[in-house]
Amino acid sequence: MCCGMARMALSNVSNLVMDAARRDGKAHRKARMQSCVYCLKDLGQDNGSKCSVCKAVLYCGRNCQKAHWKEHKKDCTDLTVSFSGLKLDPPSSKMVYGTISMASGARQKNGAYRKPRNVDFDEKFVIKVQSMGDSHPLLIYDETRTFELSIEPGQTGHSEILIETKKEMAWNGQKTFMKASFDKAGDCTVFPFTAGVKSKYTW
Repeated sequence: MCCGMARMALSNVSNLVMDAARRDGKAHRKARMQSCVYCLKDLGQDNGSKCSVCKAVLYCGRNCQKAHWKEHKKDCTDLTVSFSGLKLDPPSSKMVYGTISMASGARQKNGAYRKPRNVDFDEKFVIKVQSMGDSHPLLIYDETRTFELSIEPGQTGHSEILIETKKEMAWNGQKTFMKASFDKAGDCTVFPFTAGVKSKYTW
């Protein structure tokens, strides 16, 4: 009985810590979206102006946007792709899709590159992303584990998804959630800009 109560108490503490981390991560993301990317001015209720190309960064005015363009130009194309979605490379004889154990780093099985159950074609569904670092594969799967795969460094989407995963404060940049979809041709598109942790994501 004592052990059971101890486990319950530990679980409650864990949930409280995770809820606090989610709120902190949300606050950080909100702060980034409400500040000028160049001078970091807090825009408050003023929405500022977004880059007309990628629509991913915010400026307080034309002067900051012009001053930041030389630096932003390098990222603008990648951010544009991130917002419109990244179509993952389909499996081939040169690529091995599968799940990776986050504890041991060992590949566990071949994985499943297919549309999850109860999801329509072109319908966005939630995926979980786990990272062990820049030089390691990304583990991606949906809640039902119908869809699960690993993306190796150098494969399409690895760097873009990793960048967004690192921004997630709730798990110190090692885990996050984002949306994906499958088209009728069987191709999967991931939307890195949707990355974030919500209270309803408990898996």
